[in-house]
Amino acid sequence: TNTTTGPSESEESITDMKTKPKKVVTTKRERKDASEEKNASNACKRQQPNRATSKASDKAPAFSKEEATRLADERYRERFQAALDDKVITVAASNLSEDDMALLKSLCAKTFPDGVRMRTTESIGKKTTLCVMPADSHNMDDCLASNRTFKAMKSALEGIPMTTPDWIRSCGREGKIEAPSQFIRSLPSKSAEILKSGEALFGVARLAALLQSQPKKLQLPFRNVHVYFCGSYSKETRSKLGQLLKEGGAKILSSPADVSSRLQAIAKSGTSNSLSKIVILCGDTGVTLPKTLEGELKSVLKGSQSPKIASVVHSQWLMESVTCGKPMPAALFEPTAQKELWQLCLD
Repeated sequence: TNTTTGPSESEESITDMKTKPKKVVTTKRERKDASEEKNASNACKRQQPNRATSKASDKAPAFSKEEATRLADERYRERFQAALDDKVITVAASNLSEDDMALLKSLCAKTFPDGVRMRTTESIGKKTTLCVMPADSHNMDDCLASNRTFKAMKSALEGIPMTTPDWIRSCGREGKIEAPSQFIRSLPSKSAEILKSGEALFGVARLAALLQSQPKKLQLPFRNVHVYFCGSYSKETRSKLGQLLKEGGAKILSSPADVSSRLQAIAKSGTSNSLSKIVILCGDTGVTLPKTLEGELKSVLKGSQSPKIASVVHSQWLMESVTCGKPMPAALFEPTAQKELWQLCLD
């Protein structure tokens, strides 16, 4: 059964191997050779750095806009072709006009050449082929989305292609389904500083490129980040923020005790900020941190060197970090409460 999205959906709704067989050793000589080989291998391993640690500490690759676009398009083409092979194109719609939504519904009732069908979905997930939403800029090199919706941010984090309603119209006009000729490369930022710096440009393309170059998601934007929600959030907002964080590789800390334990673990291990960090995500209203945890954070932040092992930021940090395709500096996101902690966490 096909499902459809409503005509309006805004950001405010969330704020807004196979095992190798062992060689059978039968002779004395073979046993000796095997032993020597094993000893040499172990010696070599002792001289090499731990690969897991090395990978975890590597910074995410910095793509040029051309490389980001190339890798993103490679990922998008593969995803769309896989859907065509399965003969089902699953479309998520975000903020479409009534006319475009009506056209999309009519296309879902048709069977296209080669038996390909189209269907809509309310959610963004592994089976979503693409997300369709309006764009302000239709420049082929840097198409900018009109709105930064939850569906758009989740699509960006999952490397799901986003395109404009022109694709729906083209499918209706041509009577066949083909891959979009244009993809959205950027989401709109609401930060004056970020707009001025241009860091949000090609943020969507960079995230897709990251996923295409790291299939095992070793370099997700919020990897090794542990987040604690501070303040009041509606159930829906908390759920959607949590989905974005988890999709970006973050882990959620559910209680002040969890924050305290994580702080102690990081401080005790001497783990660098590039490997592990705590983010206190502050809402606009509601309760502040328990005094004991606040005191512990102050102590750790005052005693730690740059870079800091914790950040206290306004919840807009999450949306802007997704928009830019990387965690943004805490200095840009002063919370309405916990200002002293925010000052201490600045490098």
